[in-house]
Parts: sequence; C-alpha cells; structure tokens
Amino acid sequence: MEGYTRRDKPLSKEQLIDELVQMCQRIVELEASESMRERNRELNLLSRVGQEFTATLDLQQVTEQLLPAATEIIGAEGSSIWLREGAPDDSWLVCRTAYQRGQTSSPVNLRLRPGEGIAGWVAQRGESAVVPNVEDDHRFYSGIDEQTGFRTSSLLAVPLWIHDRVIGVLEVVNKQDGDFAWNDRVLAETLAASAAIALENARLTEALRQRTQDLQTSHKQVDAFAHALADDLRGPLGLIVSFAQMLEKDHASLAEEDLRRYLREIVLRGGDMVGVIDELLKIRVGPPQEIEEEIAPLDMASIVTGVLERLAYTIDRYQADIACPESWPLALGYGPWIEEVWFNYLSNGIKYGGRPPRVELGHDEDPSGVRFWVRDDGPGLTPEEQVRLFSPSAKRDRIQDNQYGLGLALVQRIVEKLGGQVGVESEEGQGSLFYFTLPAA
Repeated sequence: MEGYTRRDKPLSKEQLIDELVQMCQRIVELEASESMRERNRELNLLSRVGQEFTATLDLQQVTEQLLPAATEIIGAEGSSIWLREGAPDDSWLVCRTAYQRGQTSSPVNLRLRPGEGIAGWVAQRGESAVVPNVEDDHRFYSGIDEQTGFRTSSLLAVPLWIHDRVIGVLEVVNKQDGDFAWNDRVLAETLAASAAIALENARLTEALRQRTQDLQTSHKQVDAFAHALADDLRGPLGLIVSFAQMLEKDHASLAEEDLRRYLREIVLRGGDMVGVIDELLKIRVGPPQEIEEEIAPLDMASIVTGVLERLAYTIDRYQADIACPESWPLALGYGPWIEEVWFNYLSNGIKYGGRPPRVELGHDEDPSGVRFWVRDDGPGLTPEEQVRLFSPSAKRDRIQDNQYGLGLALVQRIVEKLGGQVGVESEEGQGSLFYFTLPAA
C-alpha cells in the first residue's frame, strides 16, 4: 500500500514512545512556524498601517485606513471609530466612521451620551473591554443597532489615548472565528496607540484650517464694516462740516435764532454719528440673542422718515426724487438695524441712480413674510455682478468704487440675523431693485 512501510519486527515500547515524541515535536514545530508566519503578517500589516497614518493629516482618511486594518488583523465582521465632541466635562461620543467588510460609511447622528454603552464606559474609564456576548453585558446599548440595522453579538473596545486623556474609542465587533482573545486586545490597543496620534494631528490640522478660514472671513467682514461705517458717517459729518464753516464765516452777522439752529443741527448730526457707530458695532460683534427681546413690530414709516432726514444733505446734493408708499405693512425686526438697511439701499440708489436720480420705495407681502425694496433708475448690473454684489470679498471694481458698495455685505449680515434674506433684481440699462425680507408681524 502506497505510503506504508512494512516493518519486519514490531516496535518496542521504548521505540514507540520515541516516535511519538518525535511526532509531537514536529507538530509543535509546524504550529510554531504557522504562528510565526501569522505574527509576521500582523506585524507587517501594523507597520504598513502606521506608515499610512503618518502620511496623511486628513481626519476622514485616517479613520478609513484604521478600520479595515483593525477588522482584517483581528478577524472581525466590522469596526467603528468614536470621537469625543463637546466640553471635556460633558463630551458626547460621535461615530465618525463605520466599516463592515468591504463597505465604509460615515454615519449621521450616531451619538452616545457620556458613559452610555460599552464605548461610553471605555471612554470614561480609559480601559479596554472584551465582551464575548453583548446580551449578557448590562453596559451594552442596543439603540445603535436599532438605528443602523446591524446586529452586534460580540465586541472589543479600546480607548484612544493622547497623553493623559481619552479622545475616543476604537470598536471591533463580531469575531468571525471563536471569541475575542487576549492577543486581539493587544493588537487593537497597538493600532489604537498609533491611530490616536494620527487622529489628534488630523483634528488639530482641521481645526487650524477652520480657524484660518474663520479669520479670513472675519477680515473680510471687518473690511466691509469699515467701508460701511465710513459711508454711513459721511452724510452727517458733511452736514456738521458745512454748518461749522457757515458759523466760522458768518457768525458775526447771523441772527441768534440761526446760530442756535446751526448749533442744534451740529448736535443732532453728532448724535446720529454716535448712534450709527453704536448700532454698527452691535451688528458686527453682537450675537442674535442679544437683540431677541428688542425684536418687535416695526413702525416702518417712522424708520424711513428718519433715514430720509439723515440723507437730507445727499438728497439735496443730487436733487434726488424719492417716492414712498402711502402705508407700510407690519413686519418684525430691530428698528436701528433696519434703519441701516434702508440707509444703505437708499444712499446707493441716490448716488448711483440716474441724473437726477429717481428712487422708489415699496413692499410686497406673501404668507412667508414681507419683502421691502428700493428701485433705482441707474445703469443696472450684469448677472455676474449681481452674483458677487453682497460679497465682502469682491475686488475693488465697479461694484465697490463706482456702483453700490461694501455696505451691502453688512446689509446681508443684518437681515440674516433677523431671519430674512437680501437680493437684487437688475438688467443692464433698466435700473436695479434691491430688496430685503422680514417675518410678518
């Protein structure tokens, strides 16, 4: 028979024992060789993943590299990465990325309260957890499975440590062959150690990028604010200078009544300037909640009258014709801010309308609110100019120097804080209509 060697003599007891010992040694050597190959494979995979971590500063890319590696090395069905968000003493765990063999996803609204679920327990304690059967563990939170439709049977969770704090948790679920072993925990903790550094570096880079973007936006808003402030102050300051010049030139020949009138106008226009500065500063730095209690039905007729008084010098200079409706609908807003909106729209319509300019004010109503508008008879705007019109980053071209102004970016900021929208309708050669919307009272 093939593979069979005939023995002429039966083996003695000592020979049988010797052959059995040799056979056991060969089995041990084979198992050791297989174990060594498996360990080498794991080490090679860990090394490759570590190199990939150091090659990127993108948070999503780090998580998408980590999870397939953890799932493959440990021989599980899937894995997920949970990161802390919020204040250190009240931080939620948010599922950043989930992986199920062959499929990576970015879940929406998968969150755990502090200490909730096994991942929450691991994040609070800073200890790893190996759970052979989640149904037998009181810490397990089934709400995540209910949201995702995935069924968790076993689970391994390890903390992501950075220095002396836990920034998140790596979870590996459903061991495919047997139960999670001590070696699986060591592998997961090794992966988590290098991943935590990469994740923290990526988060810091993302925060720096966002901070840089916020600063750039802030600089643009400051630029728009400065231009709008200068434009709003130019009118009353011009009146103050004019009255002061008349007083300097003719004070000896002016009647006492005229002297008092000029001085009163100087005081009033100075007060206007202080008011403009105060309200614009509030617009720039004040969050919406600061004026929530002051939002009320607006006396639009009174507001527009006040704006026309502020623009009296400009109206007279350009010989502008201003047409207003006989009545105004009620809308909700904050009076001083809406006065600045009308001031910007009207002053632009006067300056950049026809010669002499004719400016019409009006309103439209619908179930969603009230639309107020200013129509001028200027040269109009191209579609490209209309798109860029309310942007504080527009280059110094026709839109800023010769047509309308950076104050429109401020107008947009005001109206959006009050829950409305701004816009423009225009055709070249047909004038422009600038509008803003407010909630109906």
